[in-house]
Amino acid sequence: MLHGSVLTEDAVNTSLGNLQLAANMVDAGPAMGRA
Repeated sequence: MLHGSVLTEDAVNTSLGNLQLAANMVDAGPAMGRA
C-alpha cells in the first residue's frame, strides 16, 4: 500500500465489510424462511 493511504484503505475495508454483511443477510434469508 502507498504511504498515507490509511484513510482510503479503511474506506475500502469498510465497503468490503458492508458487502460481506449484505451477502450474509441474503444467505440467511432463505434459511430463516425454512426454519
